[in-house]
Amino acid sequence: MVAVLVVGALAGLGAVAWLGLRVRPRPVSPPGPSRDLGTVDLPTDLPDPVRRHYVASLGGPLVPLVETMALWGRARMKRDPLPWMPVTFWSEHRVGWSGLQLLAVTWFRMPVFRGRDFYSSGRGRMEIGKQRIEGHEIDQGENLFLWAELALVPSVLVTRPGVRWEHIDHASARLRVPFGEREDELVFAFDPGTELIREGRGMRYREPGGAKIGWRLEYLGWKRFDHVTFPSRITVTWEDQVRPWFVLDVDGMAFNVPVADWLSGHPIVRSER
Repeated sequence: MVAVLVVGALAGLGAVAWLGLRVRPRPVSPPGPSRDLGTVDLPTDLPDPVRRHYVASLGGPLVPLVETMALWGRARMKRDPLPWMPVTFWSEHRVGWSGLQLLAVTWFRMPVFRGRDFYSSGRGRMEIGKQRIEGHEIDQGENLFLWAELALVPSVLVTRPGVRWEHIDHASARLRVPFGEREDELVFAFDPGTELIREGRGMRYREPGGAKIGWRLEYLGWKRFDHVTFPSRITVTWEDQVRPWFVLDVDGMAFNVPVADWLSGHPIVRSER
């Protein structure tokens, strides 16, 4: 009888724990409205699919000047052997130079586990609970994630030296980006119907000491956010896995809003085009 009661109690606790992970988090508080800092001209040498994307999403060839950016939403995250977990997500950038991402796993909407990703001055760091992870592989991964978001902010092509698009074909293009003293790259495919970015792919380290793995993002459900067209869902998949491990539903984004002080260590520089 005692064993039956214990098993029943454990099953009940397991059911409650599972139920808590099924409750969607509360929305993250927005930082305030975007500020208008004027516009810049798109470079004239953009590949055709890139130019069409920026015209479709922002109206180009004049696009908003963006010095800082915030993006926030609610996500689902899967890390084996754990079940799908609800997550709040916050990302902020000193555009082209540094970035910070904050995640919190929630249970019945209460944060129970927090993580941070940093990238600044060519160095990345992950903080998972009390664990800190650093190294060349983290530097590369954090930088690539930063540019996966900044591909959607075309003024960075003018304000950050070393960023450039290269032609591949009528529906894809390569984005070359700074990585310390070197470069990295992401390849983007564009939807022929909407002319908007459909997916981005790159080679990224998943863990220190490991090899680079194919890494894919899908940009889905484009809609208007604060006067710009932006994806409402972004999924992230390691290409040795069948399904995405991170699915973000974007609640909002804002340009030229306050960001963490340590992100602001680099001046905005106009490159010559």
